[in-house]
Amino acid sequence: MCKSFEVKALNGIDGIDFIGSRLGYIGEKIAYPMLSFADKMKMLPRIIQLMTSRKKTIEAMKNMSMEETIDKYGKGKLKTVLKIFPRLITTVNDLSRISAGETFFAQRELMGGHPVIYPVGGLKSISRAFASYIERNGGKIFLRHEVKNVDIDDGIARGIDGKEYDAVILNMPVQHIFKVVGERHFENEWVRKIKGLEGTGSMVAYHVLNKLSAKLLGKSFVFLEKNDGFVGNELAGMIDFKMASQHGLLSPKKKYIVQSYLICSPEEAKDKRKWYEMAAMIDKNLEKLIPDYKKSLEWSIYNVIWHLDGVAKTVDNEKPSIVTPVKNLYLAGDSVNSKGIGINCAIDSARLIREKLK
Repeated sequence: MCKSFEVKALNGIDGIDFIGSRLGYIGEKIAYPMLSFADKMKMLPRIIQLMTSRKKTIEAMKNMSMEETIDKYGKGKLKTVLKIFPRLITTVNDLSRISAGETFFAQRELMGGHPVIYPVGGLKSISRAFASYIERNGGKIFLRHEVKNVDIDDGIARGIDGKEYDAVILNMPVQHIFKVVGERHFENEWVRKIKGLEGTGSMVAYHVLNKLSAKLLGKSFVFLEKNDGFVGNELAGMIDFKMASQHGLLSPKKKYIVQSYLICSPEEAKDKRKWYEMAAMIDKNLEKLIPDYKKSLEWSIYNVIWHLDGVAKTVDNEKPSIVTPVKNLYLAGDSVNSKGIGINCAIDSARLIREKLK
């Protein structure tokens, strides 16, 4: 999880705490942190120019791809940074589709000592804290309650399944909203646009070890794998040891959970032949960090996800607004046009809806 203003805001809710780390790099050699002080000094003039650009300038860069930006600015280690971080920020490997403006806006949010964080106790700690917050403030949560239909009358959302509400907020992959809202309530063009939106994919792996060097605990490492058989010809990935730390409250005593992921397209995530290639890439980079890790390996599992983020944040895949053509019907989550990706995007969508409902 990338650190951002939105994630920092979660610290205001009781029961949510985070552990963070700097980033290392797995290349021909292992570098931790990825950039030395000398590297940062060499890059500083160019980074300051890009990171402190006025919002108008960044807005204008939204239609410029990272591929173009790298051709213009990428030299030495800065080129490596510009090839890896945009992919990690957007969970898209094709640099020709990644918006330079969106990337640099996100980079401004990521400035700080610990750019990657993870919730203590896992993501369930966020869900539980949210549930507690909602109930303390008079809200109700209905579990195992399927929503069958959003009630719409005269172009206005009135409620759900016969129950009236002031507003209806759908927090689901936006491409799925027509399962609960009839297409007849929208213009055909809007329906086509929503159905055509593309998500992102990933392989997530877990390795459980019974031995791990203390030097790796709590750290995160990124890598880049060249492979012409995948979109973008290179795949960005990360190997994370924060779950292995006892402070993370996830690994059993004397066991160490190592979490890894590799970005791919939704189509690649559905291709069984690609699964084995991606698993081999993850194992190869884990072996660079721990040459004899297989001796202490208890078990491993590889999961492929073809719908990681609801809508990929690319120059040719415009996310929809939180406001729908139906009055009082709003969209929330990582599918909408708000800051960041994943949970950062979802949290900011809640902020935008709150402003609309004031």
